[in-house]
Amino acid sequence: MRVIRGPKENNHRPAIDPLFRSAARVYGRRVIGIVLSGALDDGAAGLFAIKRRGGVAIVQEPQDALFPDMPLNARTATAVDYSAPKDEIAKLIINLVDTTGPTKPGAAMANGDDLKQETDVVALENSAIDDEDRPGTQSVYGCPDCGGTLWELQDDEWLRFRCRVGHAYSAEGLLNSQTTAMESALWNAFRALHENATLARRVAKRARDNNQIAVAEKLEQRSRQGEEEAELIRSLLLIGQPKSDASPRMD
Repeated sequence: MRVIRGPKENNHRPAIDPLFRSAARVYGRRVIGIVLSGALDDGAAGLFAIKRRGGVAIVQEPQDALFPDMPLNARTATAVDYSAPKDEIAKLIINLVDTTGPTKPGAAMANGDDLKQETDVVALENSAIDDEDRPGTQSVYGCPDCGGTLWELQDDEWLRFRCRVGHAYSAEGLLNSQTTAMESALWNAFRALHENATLARRVAKRARDNNQIAVAEKLEQRSRQGEEEAELIRSLLLIGQPKSDASPRMD
């Protein structure tokens, strides 16, 4: 087992899904994958890969989880073998490893070509990164991390995305990353407009002091326009936020 630097998956590294995929690739039906309490949908795609290669999929019973999203999403992504309260999972693992094999006799193991390419990309293997024959279809979305084109990968009903260099997202993870990037862009625009309006106001005052009335009026108009645009962006940023969360004034 090793942990290496590389592209993030759902904004994390190390991440659950690459761990599950690499285990499924190497150990196939000997793998037992477990998804416990947690937010969002990390682990869902990886658990699907484990099942696809003949392994066993276990999730914590969502009603037993403090944060039920991860086990619920994993159960949506694949037909899990067991859904159990956390207090019963240890005993379940012992029973599984004490048997001759964790899967039913004759369990199918799917072709691992796509799985090999995905794990190689995550490990930054040049042969996988340069391979033009990629699984999935090219999407219209850009990678929030590097700006590259994202490819759509469909695991039955579970949609996810991966870029050329290995950044990967579930559909929910991509939506959250886009929202974060959009909010960051709005804050940058808000700051830039505020600074520009403030500077224009200062230059206008100097022009008026030097009796350059036409120049001063033009700059004052520019300052007012910048403040109006900044206020519009501020209102977008504060939609749904309590007043206590408002950012400090920047003038």
